[in-house]
Amino acid sequence: MTSSQHPSSGDLIDFALAARVCEKLLSKSIALPTDVGLRLADDFSGSTVFAYERVSELTGLTAPEGAPRSLVLDRLEWSKANIRSIATLLERSEPTAASDGEGRRSHGAFDRLSQAATGTQLALMFSWVSKRVLGQYDMVTGDPQQDAVYYVGQNIVNLERRFAFAPKEFRLWIALHEVTHHLQFAGVPWMRDYFLSLVGRATALGRSDSSALLEASKRATETIRRGENPLAEGGIATLLAGSELIAVIREAQALMSLLEGHAEYVMSRTAPDLIPGQRRFARVLSERRRQGSPLAKFAQQALGFEAKLRQYHEGHTFIDEVIGARDEEVLKLLWQRRENLPDLQEIRQPLRWVARVAEQASKGPDTRALS
Repeated sequence: MTSSQHPSSGDLIDFALAARVCEKLLSKSIALPTDVGLRLADDFSGSTVFAYERVSELTGLTAPEGAPRSLVLDRLEWSKANIRSIATLLERSEPTAASDGEGRRSHGAFDRLSQAATGTQLALMFSWVSKRVLGQYDMVTGDPQQDAVYYVGQNIVNLERRFAFAPKEFRLWIALHEVTHHLQFAGVPWMRDYFLSLVGRATALGRSDSSALLEASKRATETIRRGENPLAEGGIATLLAGSELIAVIREAQALMSLLEGHAEYVMSRTAPDLIPGQRRFARVLSERRRQGSPLAKFAQQALGFEAKLRQYHEGHTFIDEVIGARDEEVLKLLWQRRENLPDLQEIRQPLRWVARVAEQASKGPDTRALS
C-alpha cells in the first residue's frame, strides 16, 4: 500500500464510539465530593508550579511557557482526554496525500466494523487504566501553547485514605514526576518533533499488509518454543508487529526508558528533603502491582505496562551508571542533540553510551557541555 493509499486515522478508529463506551463503563464510578475536588485542584495547582521550579533548577531545563497547566480529572474525563489526544496524534501523523483527500478507501460494512472494533478496544483499555493511573503529562492537548498535567482525583484520594499517605507529600511526589516529563519535551527543543516522528513512522508501518502479521506470528511461536513470554517485550503491540515496526518500537522503548529513568532520578534527587514518605509511596505502589489478580497481571502484560515498569528500572539504572562513570553534568549531553540519545542496547549497557558520546564530548568541542 503506497502512502497515498493509507487510510486516515478517522478510517481506523471510531473515536466517538470509544467515548460513548467509556461513558457506559465508567458511569458507576463514584465522583469526589465537590469540596474535596476543589481542595485537590488547589493543592495540585501549587504543587505543579513548585515542582516545575525545583526540577528546572536541578536539570537546567526551562519551558517557554513555564509550568504546565494542572488539571484534576475524574476517570471518565481522563479517558475522554486521552481519546482526544490519540485522535489528535494520529491526525498529525497522517500522510500528506491522505490529508488532501486522496486515496481514501470507501466506508463499507467491513470498514465500519473495523472502526467499531478498534474504538471499543480503545475504550476498554482507557477505562481499565483510568482506575489505576495517578498522573499523566499530556503534550497532545490540541493547544500547542501550553501542555497539561492530568491528575486523576479519585485514584489519588483513594490511595491516600487507604494507606494513610500524607496528602501534601504524595501529591508533590506525583507532580515532580509528571513535571519532569513536561520539561523533557517542552525544555528540549527537538524532543517533541522527534517523538511525533516516531508516532508517524509507527502509524504508517502499522497500516502494513498481512505479511507483517505472518512474520509476527512466526516470531511469537519461536518465542514460546524457547520458553519465553511473547508479551514480555512490549505487550500485544510488539507481538503483532513486523520487523520494521519492531525497530521503531525499540527506538521508542529506548526513548521512554531514558525519559522514565531520568524522571525517577529527578524525583530521587529533589524529594528527600521535601517528601520523607517517598520510599513508602514507591514500595506500596510496587506491592499493589505485584499482588494484582491473574487477570490484572495479564492485562498489564498485554497492554505493555510490564514493559513500562521495566523501562523505569532500566532507565534509572542507565542514569545511575552514567553518573557513576562520570558525573551529573554528563546528563546535559543527553539533551544537546538527537544523535546523543542512547539506543536500547546502550540503555542496557550504559558504559557503551559513555564510550560513544561522553568520552567523545570530553575530547572535542562539546566539552563546554560538561563545564
